[in-house]
Amino acid sequence: MENEISDEQIAEWNSKQEELRDKVIRSDRDFSLSKVKYVGGFDVSYSKINHELAVSCIVVLSYPEMKQVYMNTTKVKLSCPYKSSYLAFREIEPFQQELQLLKAKKPNLEPQVFLLDGNGYFHIRRCGAASHLGVISNTRTIGVAKSLIEIPEDGVIKTEVISQFKRLRKTEGNELDIISTEKNEVLAKAVLYAPKAEKPIFVSAGHKCSLETAAKIVKGCTKTRIPEPIKMADNRSRKELKKIEKTLLRQIML
Repeated sequence: MENEISDEQIAEWNSKQEELRDKVIRSDRDFSLSKVKYVGGFDVSYSKINHELAVSCIVVLSYPEMKQVYMNTTKVKLSCPYKSSYLAFREIEPFQQELQLLKAKKPNLEPQVFLLDGNGYFHIRRCGAASHLGVISNTRTIGVAKSLIEIPEDGVIKTEVISQFKRLRKTEGNELDIISTEKNEVLAKAVLYAPKAEKPIFVSAGHKCSLETAAKIVKGCTKTRIPEPIKMADNRSRKELKKIEKTLLRQIML
């Protein structure tokens, strides 16, 4: 896998994101919280000793009980290097493979919505990984990011948002709209739902779900800072990756 990404590739990816952006649905339409029986989580852990190696994980939890009803991990050979703002191009293939396997093995457990580790509409081209994967796979998705991205073009500056959130916390508020000052639209929410958590997470609409409903679902999935579906997918993929890396290191030592 080449680490360099050509200008032509970037231009192609930009064009694809702009194409998909126009297909993103940021409303609930006929969807409502009362229809959620299962919530899915998906994450990919990347090896630091082999840049072509990763492990993907998909989990399905009952809602609102947050009991695991399905989990699967898959060893992945990467064909696309990481580039900020283009995560979906790296994760679309493993996500689709995990989703297809779930539908084939346990179609009755297919979630009504997926929580994905990354942004959705909160993106410079309004098509982050959660929106991208949602449109491509025709799946309802929510973006949940652990860290805040800066979008200067929208007036979104990290230090300013965090400062605003700290002021909000002094009044015991737990949701802050992140607004594009250039286009006067809400891009995401900084939220802190877990009682003992100190840092917010950042929720954005992915596909087929409004931001308000997305925030309610995330809140219903939260016990600690990171929502359970994403936390479980992250933990399991990391655990499986460590097993694989340990075996690889043994083989190198022989």
